[in-house]
Amino acid sequence: RGDTLSFLPDGHLFTVPALHEERRRILTFLRDEGYASATRDSIRAIVFPRAEDTLDVTFVIKAGERFMFADVFFAVSGPEQAAALRIDTLAVLPSDSAGIVVTQIEGDRRLRSGLLRRSLQFAPGEWYNQSLVLATKRRLEGTGVFAYTRIEALMSDTTHTIGVEGTRLPHRIELRTRERHQMRFETFMLQRNGVLSTSDNELGTGLGVTYENANVLGRGELLRINTTGSIAGDVDSTFFTSAQVEVSASLTIPYLIRPFHRLEDLFDLYDARSQLSLAFLTARREQLRLVIRGRGSARFRVEMQH
Repeated sequence: RGDTLSFLPDGHLFTVPALHEERRRILTFLRDEGYASATRDSIRAIVFPRAEDTLDVTFVIKAGERFMFADVFFAVSGPEQAAALRIDTLAVLPSDSAGIVVTQIEGDRRLRSGLLRRSLQFAPGEWYNQSLVLATKRRLEGTGVFAYTRIEALMSDTTHTIGVEGTRLPHRIELRTRERHQMRFETFMLQRNGVLSTSDNELGTGLGVTYENANVLGRGELLRINTTGSIAGDVDSTFFTSAQVEVSASLTIPYLIRPFHRLEDLFDLYDARSQLSLAFLTARREQLRLVIRGRGSARFRVEMQH
């Protein structure tokens, strides 16, 4: 099954890297078609000399068993020691060969199971697909909520046959949430000179404060608020010549909000997120007799990576 060779063998120079690349492509294809136990050793290339300068190559593939996704277990730990343990069943599919999705959240009051359900790109009862497992890990890491993610297939102890279709393969997803609140301070110096400045030589200083709240609404939303202020004065005199304050806030959502949310079902997206940002700036220039009352902006951004 699958596409033809990734290179044109007839009439081309024999190279070992081309065979290695073909083995990687076949291995990826097998793991996306349910053969979770396939490894590099499952694919062998046997070379037969056909003429003095011609070689025939035969690929011998031992794919092994074909697997299906079974139960999925989320184990989430957080830094809040006083938070109570929560165990939820996210989905119970009607088919007996499917399974369930269970979440166990400990040490985190804010995290909701909806974030985990939205990030899960596969479901019990479907054929094993390594690309969907990697996509799930990518979605979880892209939320910014988790400091550690690991997806483990429980192949050795918990697999069992469900008939002639395949073998069930449960998965355990271990997650560790990071600290929800973060604050960063920074200071800077600035210098202005030239015909567009308020004086021949203007020197100033400023302070910036950034606050971040990861998972502010419980579904992976990141709230970031940044405030920056600066004052500057003429070096030759001791008077302040300008002052500026800028405040910006953004809310980044790790999924598409309405009315764009249906696009995630229509396209096979690598990642998707929505962002709402607001910014306000006010500045004052004394010697130019120019007072900028304020400048504000608002922006809504949708990112869809395919």
